[in-house]
Amino acid sequence: MLFIAIVLIVAVALLVYVRLAPSHIEYWHQDPETVKSTGRPNDYRLAGEASIIFDVKQMKLSQIVMDYAGQQDRTELLANTDDGQLFTFIQRSKLIAYPDYITIKIAPHGDGSQLSVFSRSRFGYRDFGVNKLRVDTWVDGIRGLVAGR
Repeated sequence: MLFIAIVLIVAVALLVYVRLAPSHIEYWHQDPETVKSTGRPNDYRLAGEASIIFDVKQMKLSQIVMDYAGQQDRTELLANTDDGQLFTFIQRSKLIAYPDYITIKIAPHGDGSQLSVFSRSRFGYRDFGVNKLRVDTWVDGIRGLVAGR
């Protein structure tokens, strides 16, 4: 009985830690074009030649990204730059509230702008494609908002 109680206490403590662990901005809020990969199969990056070019100015796309992120469940802004070029969001899983970090860079590109994204899990080793699906979903959603404006 004591063993079960200890296991339950440890499990609850881990769940509380996952939910309340501090997010260090200097670690998570980095340029998706240059930040080092986690080296684990629990991240996904859309950058460089794979980044997306939009036919809207950088500040307008920045507002669209903020609008889109604001519509996402369990998502909050962790940090952004004053120039509207770099945003980092935390999106938590539904059941246990595991945090994933999504960093988006929006840079001027000719008459439009270029969007790069890096999504990664904080805990665990494998994400079963969740970060790739998230990036694809966010890019599609942002494209839809751009087309609607």
